[in-house]
Amino acid sequence: QLACPLDLGCHSVEYSPKTFSTMDLSPSSGAYLAATPFINAFCGKAEKEFIKCKSENPDPRACLKCGEELTTCTRYIMKKLAETAPEELQSFAHCLDLRGHRFQKCRKEQKAFNEAAQDVKP
Repeated sequence: QLACPLDLGCHSVEYSPKTFSTMDLSPSSGAYLAATPFINAFCGKAEKEFIKCKSENPDPRACLKCGEELTTCTRYIMKKLAETAPEELQSFAHCLDLRGHRFQKCRKEQKAFNEAAQDVKP
């Protein structure tokens, strides 16, 4: 059972270290893409349970608990990454958002982020 504090806020995106360090605003799709390897490593079990539930149940209400656990886990790891490497996450996410989510266009930012966030572990 995860005990992850959540800072839920509005869905507008503003690129600044404060955005990622406080998680007051929801991260952009670029931020989630940047964090995907960490999310997969940390939240893989919750993700598999959610996907299994969705495939077995046509009623979305049946999977609310699994979905909440996956969301909690994802928000927790995003917060840890934002605390550990806020500038690098911001830079990589911004690059991905500006360049159509093409990783090959953001390798420099990706390398800096991966190096800064390497100590974030599940």
